[in-house]
Amino acid sequence: MTNGNIPNGNEIVPGRVIAEYRGLYKVLTEKGEYNANITGKMYYRASEETDLPAVGDYARIDVGGGGTAVLREILPRKSVFVERRPDRSANRRRLRRTLTMFS
Repeated sequence: MTNGNIPNGNEIVPGRVIAEYRGLYKVLTEKGEYNANITGKMYYRASEETDLPAVGDYARIDVGGGGTAVLREILPRKSVFVERRPDRSANRRRLRRTLTMFS
């Protein structure tokens, strides 16, 4: 993200996401901990869950203006752990077989 996309007068600092609470992120910086929201643009441009901030991500946050900080950019990840969700159709088939066996 270039400085042209950041409103004037705001202070952008690097930090690391240390917790997430339903869309509110706790970010640790050299200046301390901040609660941060992501921008609407970041939320609506995310096509997958991995496009959103995760615990452990490094980011740039806007701490200017008091109150809640704004998470402006996720810095590139070097690695990622992705939990696979179970195939729902396979679970349905397994449940159907089990019910058939006991009926």
